[in-house]
Amino acid sequence: MAKRSKKKKKKKSSVRRGHKKDSSGWKKSKGVAVVLVVLIICTWGYMIKDCAGPPMLLMEDYPYTYCTEKTRKIIVKRADSNQQPKVPFKSDEGGDEWCWPAYVCANPECPWLRKHPDDPLKFPHVTEYLRKVATGEIDSETASEDQMPPELMMGMEAMPECPACKAKKIESYQVKRYETEEGKKKQQAFRKMIRERYEKDK
Repeated sequence: MAKRSKKKKKKKSSVRRGHKKDSSGWKKSKGVAVVLVVLIICTWGYMIKDCAGPPMLLMEDYPYTYCTEKTRKIIVKRADSNQQPKVPFKSDEGGDEWCWPAYVCANPECPWLRKHPDDPLKFPHVTEYLRKVATGEIDSETASEDQMPPELMMGMEAMPECPACKAKKIESYQVKRYETEEGKKKQQAFRKMIRERYEKDK
């Protein structure tokens, strides 16, 4: 008997000729996915905003005071409190001298202050390490522990000494940053704003 040839049956396509596959379901699922992603992003945005807390308070256009190293001339540079000028620097007003943060003595026994109660001695806060960084002698990124001041390694700022008190061998570290009259008013307004914010957030 002759063997019957087996013919493979072709699977009938579920799509009729002249008709395309229905993609509405896929489009719907894609739309749902997009909506979910947007919701997740918005939720995280609000969470991050809540965690970040209120915006940072800062003093705008604050008159920072600096003092030339040799002639002790006062230089005022304006900047926002979150962008203080880096020291030391040189300016047209200071000529060829380095400018450093300006300080005054607050010791009531200061011999200069006793003679000039309305005109405290202004002097620069010179830091040799920062001078070497500014001149390129030391690279702050690769500086060794031996090259860095101990207070800088601990995240602290060394206080300068009043030269008049130091010469008389009396308490010479009772100093404070020199402020202009405008600067003092801005400081008072800033402290008031902080107190108001604190009372509001209680």
